[in-house]
Amino acid sequence: MKTRTLILLSFFIYNVSAFGNVVSLDVNPNRPIVGETFQLVFKIKTSDSDEPYISFDRGTADVIGKSDRGVSINTTIINGKFSTTRTLTHVYELVASRPGPLRISNIKVEIGGKEHKVKSKTINILREAVRAKDFFLQAEPSKTEAYLGEGIDVRYYLYTKVPIVSQEVKVFPKLDKFIKRFHMINREQTTTVEYMGEIYKKSLKYSARIYPEKVGRAFIDPLKLRVQYSSSNRNTPFGAFGLRMREYKTRSIQSKKIEILVNPIPTENLPNDFTGLVGDHDFEFSLNKSKYLVNEVVEAKLNVTGPGALENYAAPKVYTHPSLEEFDTKAEFSEVSKVLGKKSFDYTFLARDRFNLPEREISLSVFDPNSNSFVTKKLKLPSLSVEGGIVKPNSGGHSEKKEERLNEPSNSSGVVGLVAPSFVGGFKIQKINILRWLNFALFVILFLIVLLPSVSFLKDKFKKTEIELAVIDIKKNGMNYHRLYAVLSLLPSNIESSSIQDRLEESELSKSAKAYFIKSLETCELGDFSGISSKKQSLDKVNSKYFSELIKIVRGNPVEVSNES
Repeated sequence: MKTRTLILLSFFIYNVSAFGNVVSLDVNPNRPIVGETFQLVFKIKTSDSDEPYISFDRGTADVIGKSDRGVSINTTIINGKFSTTRTLTHVYELVASRPGPLRISNIKVEIGGKEHKVKSKTINILREAVRAKDFFLQAEPSKTEAYLGEGIDVRYYLYTKVPIVSQEVKVFPKLDKFIKRFHMINREQTTTVEYMGEIYKKSLKYSARIYPEKVGRAFIDPLKLRVQYSSSNRNTPFGAFGLRMREYKTRSIQSKKIEILVNPIPTENLPNDFTGLVGDHDFEFSLNKSKYLVNEVVEAKLNVTGPGALENYAAPKVYTHPSLEEFDTKAEFSEVSKVLGKKSFDYTFLARDRFNLPEREISLSVFDPNSNSFVTKKLKLPSLSVEGGIVKPNSGGHSEKKEERLNEPSNSSGVVGLVAPSFVGGFKIQKINILRWLNFALFVILFLIVLLPSVSFLKDKFKKTEIELAVIDIKKNGMNYHRLYAVLSLLPSNIESSSIQDRLEESELSKSAKAYFIKSLETCELGDFSGISSKKQSLDKVNSKYFSELIKIVRGNPVEVSNES
C-alpha cells in the first residue's frame, strides 16, 4: 500500500514538473508612491530550456530598467529518468507619474513555443507614504464569497504597535442574515506579524462561525472597542535615574464592514434527496433492537455531523408503515469543534399491529462547494419486525387455571353486569323496578352526552402547545439566548428563512413587545456569547404580559393592541 502511494505521488510530481509552466507576478512594494521606483517581479517555473519573452501594457507608468535575478534548478529521478525544473526570476523597474489606480494589462509570457497569459493587475499608486497606524481592528473572514448555507469563519483581530493598557468591548457584531455560532476565547494569544511593511502585535478579540441565510449581499458588522493606550514617554526631572512617565490616552476604534457575496445552490442536476447541507457530512443511524411486540415503543437515533448549518436541518423520514405510528422527533444540536457541529434526532414510534420492514438504504445528498457538485450519502436502515403481543409474566404457575375459569360460563355467584341484587341467605330475589332502572339509564346517557364535549374542551384547553412549553421553560430556568431564540423562532413568517429580527418586525406584536424582545435578545446574546460573564435573567425580569401576547400571536389568536406612540 505504501509503495503504491509513493508511485502515484511520484507520477503526479513528474507530470506537474514535466508538463506544467507556472507564471506568477508580484509587486514590490505593494503600495508604491508616485515618483518612486517599484518592481514587477515575474517568477516562471518551467521544464523548457528556452529563455522567456515577457510583454505587458505598462499603462501610465514608465519602465526604467530590467534585470534577471538568476535561475534555480530542481532535478528529480523517477523510475531511472531525470526530470529538471527551472525557476526563472525577471524583474522590471517602473515609475508612476501620477497617483491613483495603475492597470498593468495584456501580460504575456512566451516560452518553449507556448504563450501564457497572466491576469491583469491593478496597483494603487499613493500620493505620499501612509503613516502606519499605532493600532487598528480588522475582521478577517475565511472567504468573501460563499454558497447559501456554507460556513464562514470570521475572526476579529487587534493590531497594535504601542502598549495597550486596557480595552473594553463597546458593540458586538450583530451579524444579521447569518446563523451564528460564537466561540469562547478562553485566553488571548498574541503573535508578532508583519502587516503593510510594519511589525505589529496581533491578538484575537472575537470569533464566530456564520452561515448566510439569504442569497445576495450580506455584511459582516464591525466590532467596536474602547482602548486605553500609551502614546509616548515624557521626560521628567527623574529621567537621570531611569524613571520616565507615560502619557495615556483613550480612543474608540472599530473594524471595517466587509461585504459577503452569497450565491444560490445550483439548480442544475439538483437531486430530489438534497438535504440542503453544504459540505461533507456523516450520517449514523441506530436502532435499539430489531424485533418488537405489538403496542411496544420503537426508539431510533440519527446523528448528523459536519460543517453545515445543522440548526436548520430537519429530521428525514426513516420508517413508514400504516401500522407504525410516529410521534414528534426530538432534536438536539451541539458543537463538536469550531468548525464541526452535530445534530441528534431521537425517533419514537408505536407498533400498532404486526408487520415486517426489510433492511434498506436511503439516499441523502449534500453539496460540495469545492467541486460545485452534489455528493450522495447512503444511510443504512436496519430491518424492523413486529410480532405477537405483550405477554404478562406468570405468577406461581396459576395463569392457565385462571384462563380456564375465565372461559367458563358465568354462574349465579359470579354475576357480571347490571342485574337484580341477590341475597344468598334467603335465596329471595327482589322484584325489579323497570321504570326506575330505565330512568337511571336515560340519566346516564344524558350525562355522558353533556360531559364528553366538556371533557374534550378541558383537554384542549389544558393541553400545552409548543410555544407555551417553551415560555414555561424560560420562566422556570431563566432567560438565555438559546431559550429566547427557540421561542421567537416559532413566530409565523411569510418570508422563507427569515431572521428572528425580520419575524419580529413583520409580526402583529405591539411596538413595546417588539422592543422588549429585541432588547432581551441582544442582552442574552451579549451574556451568552461575548465571553464576558453575566448573571442569568431572573424570573422577575421576564415580562409575562409580552410573553402572553407572543403566545396568542403564535397560536393564531387576534391580539387587541392599544395605540402606541
